[in-house]
Amino acid sequence: MAFIRSEKRKSLEIKKNESIDVIDIPNNKLIFTTRQRNCYFRRLGYKDCPKVKIGSNGQSFLLQVNEQLVDMNRWELVRYCYLTVLKIDRRERTKIGIFNALISFFQHCDANNYKVAFNKETITSFINSLKRRYLDGLKGKTLIQTQGSLKSFLNEVDPNLEHELKNDFICSLNDSDITLPYADTELRQIVKLLYIIFNKYRNCVLNGTKPSVHPLLC
Repeated sequence: MAFIRSEKRKSLEIKKNESIDVIDIPNNKLIFTTRQRNCYFRRLGYKDCPKVKIGSNGQSFLLQVNEQLVDMNRWELVRYCYLTVLKIDRRERTKIGIFNALISFFQHCDANNYKVAFNKETITSFINSLKRRYLDGLKGKTLIQTQGSLKSFLNEVDPNLEHELKNDFICSLNDSDITLPYADTELRQIVKLLYIIFNKYRNCVLNGTKPSVHPLLC
């Protein structure tokens, strides 16, 4: 068998200036896959970002009885969010956090009849909603994580806006702080009470009786 001579071989020229932004990706293929989970950006295109059915690969949604799937006609923005997250130089876990924050942000806009846009009005409204959720009992750590992920996204799309809103973002909340250890005096009191409990139960075992009340109550 003769080999094709090198001068007859066709070389493939690749344009290095081609951008991923110009790739036409179908809506149902807007999926960011990690080792932990799949992020279906298609959800962002519909009102309230409905959850997907397990095992459907993002092709079917979980809807309530008689609930309609409403197309919000914002696919250009959805693709922009998808490509931004795809290209951002962050860990997979960070990208998943950004996706979750985008879901919350889009849902907030839909619930309050805002056109989804990354501007001062919509972002401030979303931050205020996080503050209200904290007052309603949601843990501060969860809110800080959501806000941090949104800030990471804003740093990519509009750093000036992120800086402009720096005074509006939630500061660190007390319930997300690390629990302080017991003081020495508290530890001594705990040990003393544990010895009382132990001795009371020990006497019951030796005498073959059952305790009628808690050892610290008698």
